[in-house]
Amino acid sequence: MVHWSATPNGSLLARAISFTYSKISTPGCDGGLKEFIDFNCHVFQGWQESSEQTLEFMSLYQQFEIKMDKVLEDFAESENQNASDIVRKIADIAEGSLDDKAAKSVQMLLRGTDYKKFCMIMRNKAKELF
Repeated sequence: MVHWSATPNGSLLARAISFTYSKISTPGCDGGLKEFIDFNCHVFQGWQESSEQTLEFMSLYQQFEIKMDKVLEDFAESENQNASDIVRKIADIAEGSLDDKAAKSVQMLLRGTDYKKFCMIMRNKAKELF
């Protein structure tokens, strides 16, 4: 059986994952995801799943979702495709057999990062910086 990454859509997924992570981890990248996370993570210091959720957390999450949507649109443009075609192709891959890491990446790309995961990312970054 051919590994998922060796298929045309698998290669597309690998490029999408790389593109997305570079936007999150590279300072000064278009979209400002790294700067957004670094600037706002202090709000999540000490956050736990059982913590009371605030309107500020939700507002930051909504801003993050908008930025993630823009990343997907930018990736689609770099591939000379539209975002809905990219999402469809990535969803097709998700129906196949993926390893755990790839499956998590597909979920992130298709659904964005869920609220709980976003809070964990922000808390972990706060721990790192403060």
